[in-house]
Amino acid sequence: MNTSKLVVWLHKCIQEIHLSDPSIDALSIEQVQTWVSNLSEGQLRYAIEFPGIQPTRVWKEQPLYHYIVKAVISWLRIHEAFPEEAARLSSVGGDLVHLTVNNETRTQHDNASVAKETVPTDPDVPTHQPTFPLRFEKFKYPTLTISDPQVQTLIHTLNTIQPSSSPLTTLHHYLTAFFAQDLSTAAFALEHFRTAISAYAITLPPPNNIYKIVLKSTPTPTPDDNDDKPPIPPWFISPLLTSSILALSAPRRNPRPIFKTLLPYITLKPVKPFEKFTKESFVPCARLLPYLLLARNAAKSEGKKTSILHVRLEDTGYYQQFSIDRERMKDVYPFDHHFALGIGPEGMRIWSSFALFGPRLDQWISGGGARVRSWDEAERWVREFDVLVGEGGVEERFDRRRRRVFRRLLGVDLGAGLGEEGRGRVLGECFLPWVGVEVVEGIEVGDVRKFVWVVKGEGEGEVKKEVKKE
Repeated sequence: MNTSKLVVWLHKCIQEIHLSDPSIDALSIEQVQTWVSNLSEGQLRYAIEFPGIQPTRVWKEQPLYHYIVKAVISWLRIHEAFPEEAARLSSVGGDLVHLTVNNETRTQHDNASVAKETVPTDPDVPTHQPTFPLRFEKFKYPTLTISDPQVQTLIHTLNTIQPSSSPLTTLHHYLTAFFAQDLSTAAFALEHFRTAISAYAITLPPPNNIYKIVLKSTPTPTPDDNDDKPPIPPWFISPLLTSSILALSAPRRNPRPIFKTLLPYITLKPVKPFEKFTKESFVPCARLLPYLLLARNAAKSEGKKTSILHVRLEDTGYYQQFSIDRERMKDVYPFDHHFALGIGPEGMRIWSSFALFGPRLDQWISGGGARVRSWDEAERWVREFDVLVGEGGVEERFDRRRRRVFRRLLGVDLGAGLGEEGRGRVLGECFLPWVGVEVVEGIEVGDVRKFVWVVKGEGEGEVKKEVKKE
């Protein structure tokens, strides 16, 4: 497939975007060629038509493509740091992979059979079977007030979390504290947290970089009782909770860029299937192992740095088909899932939460899913995830083996209801995944403890919503 026209067109667009937005790095034509050469065949079939239907002036003015270029810059950093690893990971089933870590060369097996032998057969957390019909859980939260004892206790707990020498441990204590009372209180607090982050993303930085979460007596959002209408997404959906973890980890001195990046997830803003499919058609599917290696190197370095990886597993096949035939896809549900990997000197933690199919974050934590994992266990987990995803953009069957691997990794069986007679289809039969990764690096304990929880009327009151003029 001749990609020369696509490469030249993309390079020209990126140069013009760079001139209008210097925050986006200019990429060389060689880097653009590397980017294009790592797109899958399915991605190329779509992307190669774009120069003919999207003039350069239209392309460079759309925020969607600014996001794409930023994502590719991040992807190229990883690719250029681990070129051999990135190339070999693009083909699942290779014999041996040579990893260069801190100038030491290690040999690791990287095929499906070895992964099957080295990863424990028991799931890390209790497996959850979906029920039918699949709907959001009908939690009936009472209307809480700021004077309720459990709310007062939560405020005190969050404001008095003792700093640990480890940012990961401090973050884990913070997340655990949300669920120390009950789910009603957790939902009450997380809804206020979501609202505050949305405001801070578009406001002037507060004095002394002290970010207040102002609680007030409001009804906690609950799913809609009317079965004829789609339910309101609850607090435990994966994009919202994973974004909250990244917001907690954002640097205290200037968290606003990360807050702005998280806005689509924090505000639960719906993304058009076409935009989602287009974005994923221009960014190569990420592999987690190179990200783990870089973060592990940073954790083992003299600086002992801590990183958070925001991992987005997207059902590209669903969005592609939805763009073509919405009616046919109305009964199909995508297997999209976001989760966070915390990587520090002590090892790796995983934070995951499902809305429909599996354990919420509180269940994941109580079941041991967020425990500290050794480097060997962390590498096994990440390698098996890369084997599960395979060569992103290549359509395969969502077969029994992949469902077993998904269950081992994330504690949920997605197999129930796939094509079974008498039951509505839950997931599409094809497996066309895409993975995106965002990284927050150099996290410190003070970053996690940058928020102060207050009651409306105390302290400085609510967040001022004067939008910063730029």
